[in-house]
Amino acid sequence: MYPTRDQDLVTLAQNTYFALAKVYLRPFRLSDLADYHAFTSDAEALKYNYPAHQSMAESLVALIKWNLAEPLGRYAIVDNQTQRVIGNFHLTLASEEATAVIGYTLQRNYWRQGIATNCVQHMVQFCFEQLTIQKIVAFVHPKNLASIAVLEKNGFTSIGMKDHRKIYELSK
Repeated sequence: MYPTRDQDLVTLAQNTYFALAKVYLRPFRLSDLADYHAFTSDAEALKYNYPAHQSMAESLVALIKWNLAEPLGRYAIVDNQTQRVIGNFHLTLASEEATAVIGYTLQRNYWRQGIATNCVQHMVQFCFEQLTIQKIVAFVHPKNLASIAVLEKNGFTSIGMKDHRKIYELSK
């Protein structure tokens, strides 16, 4: 039918919404800008990821460039109760055959509630059951103990370092 990578792209395009316990994942919208800026401008929350945005204009460009321009595998994490975007989750098909790379960010006041753990768990299941993915990789700053704990709770193990980041991997 389709080559493997094309099949995975079709499946990603067909699966843009995921309902979880406390949150749901959906594609970003331009109307998410204020919520997006709330967590992308928090230097403490982003200290291990990327520089915090200094303005709403910077967040607008980032929202468009990193989430709207190529939306497959890019999800807003939305709180079920407030309907506010509280973070992001990305799933990227890697250039290496049957491999995906994941990453996530949450607003600080949603930390330690199991949300990131649940998002990773759900997307691991999706990758292994719905896609042709055999291996999932995450790159984490060695001091980001909370993110490391999320990955380890989901069965990921550290396999080395690359560009000053720990590489965590989970195989099917």
